Amino acid sequence: MEKQTVVYYSYSGNTKKAATAFANENNLQTTEIKTLKTHGKFYTFMVGCPKSIRGSKVKIMPLKPYIEELQDATMVHVFSPVWAGCLNPAVNAFLAELPKDKQIFVHAVSAGGESAKVTVSERIEKLGLAVAGYEEIKS
Repeated sequence: MEKQTVVYYSYSGNTKKAATAFANENNLQTTEIKTLKTHGKFYTFMVGCPKSIRGSKVKIMPLKPYIEELQDATMVHVFSPVWAGCLNPAVNAFLAELPKDKQIFVHAVSAGGESAKVTVSERIEKLGLAVAGYEEIKS
C-alpha cells in the first residue's frame, strides 16, 4: 500500500480546516507550509494574487522536520487556497522543492469562481511531478 501524507498552506484557516478533516478521516499526517514573512490582507491579495498568476514562489520555512515523512510518501495530498485561479505562491515554493518521484493529488480550496484544474495541473507537470487527481473544495 502506498504511503500518503497531507501538506497544506492556509491563509485564512479554510484550507487548514479542509486539510485537517481529510487527514483525520484517512488517518494521515499533516504538514503545514509556513511562509517566512506574514503580511496583512491588503498586501497578501494585491501582491499575492499577481504572484499566483505568474506561478511565482515565496520563501517558506524549511521543511527539515518533515522531510522523512515526505520522503517516505509516494502520494502527497496538497491542499492550497486558490488565488486568482492559481495555486498560492507558498504552495508553488513547496512543489518546486518536492522530490520528482511523488504523485500529487491537489485539493484546491476556493470561495468559487472558475476551475483552476487545467492551470494547476499544467504547472505541476512542468515541475516534473505527476498529478494523480484534482478536487475542488468550496469554502
